[in-house]
Amino acid sequence: MLGLAVKARQPRPELRAKILAAIRAEADAATVTLGWSSERLSVGSHVCAFHTDDERLRQLMTFLQAGFDQPEEFGVLFADRRRFDTLLPWLQEGYGGSIESLIDRGKLALIDGAPRVEQLVERIGQRLDRAMRDRYGIIRFLGFIGWNQPGWPDLPSLVEFENRVNQVVRAYPAVVICTYDVLRLPGRSLIEGGLRTHPITILGDRVVRQNPFYIAA
Repeated sequence: MLGLAVKARQPRPELRAKILAAIRAEADAATVTLGWSSERLSVGSHVCAFHTDDERLRQLMTFLQAGFDQPEEFGVLFADRRRFDTLLPWLQEGYGGSIESLIDRGKLALIDGAPRVEQLVERIGQRLDRAMRDRYGIIRFLGFIGWNQPGWPDLPSLVEFENRVNQVVRAYPAVVICTYDVLRLPGRSLIEGGLRTHPITILGDRVVRQNPFYIAA
């Protein structure tokens, strides 16, 4: 009743910054498992994972699965809406619980594409802010960007988006893995979108923690 006795007030913007700074400070030493190997990634990592077939792609899904039974971890599957029908059954494989239940209770979020970078950033930011309000301490984010797909930004804009994700991982306690299909994507997407915008790359089971091709924006 006391909470209802006073008029609601919007908190100052600096309060949000202070809270997020405290969360980041606690997460600085935190790491998460990859899921498919014993390698771990530091919170704050933005990673490019190259794959050549569906088997490898299925393996990458275990990155999200590894957080499903961790109460403090939140998962995001970011992809073109048309891919969810394929990706969600793969995500269910090998997991004893229900993916639909995770989505319903807000532990796993599905975020689809948008035609402009600002819309993508806004969608992601709003959902991650909600996860922070729900008191999740670590965010696992697995991305399947819709390169050359209708309803998504053009290639230069998506490269800009990938650069901006480096700001996202500094603003939230997140580990972001972006997937890149070596056989289907054009070389420019692989080089500019993959190698040059991600500080860390994954080639097979090898984690290259200091990507020599990364160019800080």
